[in-house]
Amino acid sequence: MEYEIHRIRPEDFDAVCGSLWDVKGNQAMAEQFRRQALAGTREIFACRLEGRWAAEAALVYQMEGPHYTVPGQRAYLSHFLTAQGLRGRGIGAAMAERLFAHAAGLGLRELSVGVDLDNYHALRFYHRLGFTTLLFVGEDEGGRFLKLLKRL
Repeated sequence: MEYEIHRIRPEDFDAVCGSLWDVKGNQAMAEQFRRQALAGTREIFACRLEGRWAAEAALVYQMEGPHYTVPGQRAYLSHFLTAQGLRGRGIGAAMAERLFAHAAGLGLRELSVGVDLDNYHALRFYHRLGFTTLLFVGEDEGGRFLKLLKRL
């Protein structure tokens, strides 16, 4: 199966990302992502499969808070999702490999990711991808979460 993975331009954000998640219903988050993309601190990638957008993920290069980013060394893997009916087809792994190669090509040595502690499938997925170093255990309004690290 061949996946088309594209870097999404900020002006295409609504059309691409809006086909994968509720951009209008999550306006504050969508606006934050748009601002970051326009500022060059977020690169958004999406996978096209069988004529439709199938997955999205972003690399964030500057983010407030501990453990997320380290300038010139670590980016944050953000908002990684695959359309529900397309999971289990290798799309996420293909996206991850593309983002890992892109980050390494920028000279980065690490990626971090945040994952909810009760999201077993995501925890297993990130572990398989090499996010095996625990950086932080925390809790916010969404519940308990982990920040994990992968060395590139």
